[in-house]
Amino acid sequence: MRSIIDVPYLKDGRWKFLLSVARSTAGTWHADEIELIRQLSERIYMGVERSRAEAALRASEDRKAFLLSLSDSLRPLRDPLEVQRVAVAALGLHLKVNRALYFEVQADGDTVRTGPAYLDGVAALPPLQRMSDFGEVTAQYRRNESSVAHDVLADPLLGPAVTDRYAAIDVRAGIGVPLLKEGRVVSVIGVHQAKPRTWTATDVSLIEAVAERTWEAVERARAEAALRESEALMQALIENLPGGAVFVVDQDLRYLIAEGEAITVAGLKSSDFLGKSIREALQEDLVSEYEPFFRKALAGEHFEHEHKSHEHVYLTRGVPLRTAGGEVYAVLAASFDITARKRAEGESREADKRKDEFLAMLAHELRNPLAAIGNATQLMKYLTHDDATVQRPREVIERQLQQLTRLVDDLLDMSRLTWSKINLQQETLSLATMLQRAVEASRPLIDARGHQLTITLPPLSTQVVGDSTRLVQVFGNLLNNAAKYTDTGGHIALHTAVGAEEAIIRVRDNGCGLSASLLPHVFELFTQAGRSLDRSQGGLGVGLALVRSLVKMHGGEVEAHSAGLGQGSEFVVRLPLACSGDALEHTSAKNVTDATTTIAPRLKVLVVEDNADAAEMLVLILRHKGDDVRLARDGPTALEAARDFQPQVVLCDLGLPGLSGFEVAARLREQPECRGTLLVALSGYGRDEDRRQSQSAGFDHHLTKPVDPEVLAALIDQRRLA
Repeated sequence: MRSIIDVPYLKDGRWKFLLSVARSTAGTWHADEIELIRQLSERIYMGVERSRAEAALRASEDRKAFLLSLSDSLRPLRDPLEVQRVAVAALGLHLKVNRALYFEVQADGDTVRTGPAYLDGVAALPPLQRMSDFGEVTAQYRRNESSVAHDVLADPLLGPAVTDRYAAIDVRAGIGVPLLKEGRVVSVIGVHQAKPRTWTATDVSLIEAVAERTWEAVERARAEAALRESEALMQALIENLPGGAVFVVDQDLRYLIAEGEAITVAGLKSSDFLGKSIREALQEDLVSEYEPFFRKALAGEHFEHEHKSHEHVYLTRGVPLRTAGGEVYAVLAASFDITARKRAEGESREADKRKDEFLAMLAHELRNPLAAIGNATQLMKYLTHDDATVQRPREVIERQLQQLTRLVDDLLDMSRLTWSKINLQQETLSLATMLQRAVEASRPLIDARGHQLTITLPPLSTQVVGDSTRLVQVFGNLLNNAAKYTDTGGHIALHTAVGAEEAIIRVRDNGCGLSASLLPHVFELFTQAGRSLDRSQGGLGVGLALVRSLVKMHGGEVEAHSAGLGQGSEFVVRLPLACSGDALEHTSAKNVTDATTTIAPRLKVLVVEDNADAAEMLVLILRHKGDDVRLARDGPTALEAARDFQPQVVLCDLGLPGLSGFEVAARLREQPECRGTLLVALSGYGRDEDRRQSQSAGFDHHLTKPVDPEVLAALIDQRRLA
C-alpha cells in the first residue's frame, strides 16, 4: 500500500468505528474522494446498526417466545419434579448446552441433591454433592449472585481443587443461578458446557428468567400438592367421622371449612356456614356455648366440649392452627357423634346399679336367715352353757356363721368401693391400739388352727389418721388370710416399724406361698391362691382387693412378697404417720356396765320383725335377759303396740309389710310417748346411704343383720342405765 485514508465515524461525539481505504500507488486523495469515503462510512454504520437491531429484535422475540412457551408448558403441571424436568429440558435445548439441571440444597445448608437433568453427550451427576467443595462459586451463590464461567481452567477465581472437580464431571464452562429464602440458598439452576464458551449477557438473563419462572411453578405445584394432601386428609377425616363434622374458623370466627354428616343431620348444608361468622351461622344459644371455646383455641389452647343436640351427643375437640412462625391463624374443630358410646355408658352404669342393688338385696335376704341362726346359737349359749354335747356343735355353727357374715360383708364392701360409696370416718388413731383390735378379731381363727402368732407393736404414741373400723378390717383380712393359707400349727408374725413419715406393718406366714404367676395379680378382684375342686379355704377372692382399695384410700401402699409355692408369704402395708400436732383421739368403745353385776331396771322392748324365725329367736334372747318384750309382725301393728305398750326400746326391721321401718320410725317420733324411745334399725342393708336414711327417719342406731348380740346388748344396757 502506497497511500491510505482513514475516516472515523463519530456519533454523539463518540467514535463508533474507523473506515480505512488504501491504494497500491502513491497519490493525493482529492476532496471528492474523501467525501465519498465519509458518506460510505456513515452508510456502513447505519447498516451495521440496523442489522444489530434486527438481531436484537429477533433475539428478544425468540427469548419472549421461549419464555412464553415455557410458561405454557409449566402451567398445567402439578408435580414439582415434573416442573423441574420440563424446565431444564427446555433450557438445555434452547441454549444447546451439554447439561442443564436443577439442584436442591438440603436443611444442613451444604448437602445438594441433584434433581431432574437435561443431558447431551455427558454423564449424569452424583445424586448428592457438597456446596462447600466448590469454593468461590458457593460464596457467589450465598451472596445471591449468578456464577458465570467461560472457561473454568482460565478462571482466576477457581483453584485447582475446584477445576479438578469440574473436570471430573465434564464441565469447562457453565452458569449457575441461585434461589435464596430468608438468606439461605435453597436451590440452584445450572447449565454446563463440555468445551469453553463465551456466555453473553442475554444467556445469563435468560437463565435467570427461567430460574424465576421455574421456582414459581415449583412452589405453586408444591402448594397445590400440599392442598391436595390436605383436602385428601380432610376428606379421610370426614369419611372416618361417621355422624360427625369438621370445621375450620379463622381469627374473625368465620367458617373456612364446614363438612360432615352432622351438618346434614341438623338439616343444614355446608353453604350455610362457609364465609359466615359463627354469629351469622349459629343460633344464639350455640354461639354462647361455642364462642368461648373457639376463642380459647385462638389463644393457643386445645379444647374439648360435649354437646347434646336433639337425640345425638357430640364430642368436639379443637386445636389451634399455626403458621410456620408459630402464629395462630385458625382453629380446627372435629365433632364426633358419641351417642352410641354415651348410651352404652349409661347402660353399663344402669347394669352396675342393678348389680349393686341386687347385691344389697341378696345381702338383705341372706342376713335374715343369718340373724335367725345367730340368735338361735346365742340362745343355745344361754340355755346349754354347761352341756358339753351341745357346746361343740354350737361353736361350729358360730364359726360358720361368722364366715358367712364376713363373705357377705366383703362382697358388699367391694361393691361400695367400685362405686366409691365408702366414706371414711377419719380420726387420729393409736396404731398399736388399732392393730390390737385386728388381732383380737382374728384370734379365734388363728387359735382354732393352732398357729403361733408373734406380735411386735409400735409405741402407743405412734399415730395414723384413718377410719378405725376400716383399718381393723384391713389387718384383720391379712391375718385371717395368713391363718387360712397356713397349715395347722404354723407361724404368723405381725411386725411394725416406724420411720420418719410412715409406719410399715408386715404380716408374714410360713404357709402355702404365692406362685410367680399369681403374685402380680394377687390384689385383683376375685383372685384366689388356689381354685381346687374342694375349695377347702373358701372365700370369694375379694379380701385382698378390699385391702388394697382401703389402704389406698388412707394414702398408703400395700405389696405382696413370696419366694414361691410352699415358701410362705409376706404382705407389707405402708401408712403415712399423723402430723405431730394432731391430738390423739381414742376410739375405743365406751365402757358399758355389765347388767349382771348391777341391779338395773327391766325394760320394755318392742321387736318389729316380719321374719318369724329371726323374730322368735330375738324375743327369746331378750326375755332371757329379763326384759319385757312384745312382738309386732308389720308396721301398722307396731304403731298400735307402741301406743299401748309404750316401749323404752324399739328394735325395728326396715323391710316390713304395710309400712316400711322408716315410716314406722317417723310416726313413732311423732307420738309424745315415744320421743325419748331408743329406736334401733335392723336391716340386711348396710350401705352408707342406708344408714343416712335410717338417721333421717329418726332411728338412733342402724345395725346390720346378723346383729352381734353383744353390740345389741350394749346398746340396750346403755338405755337401761340412762
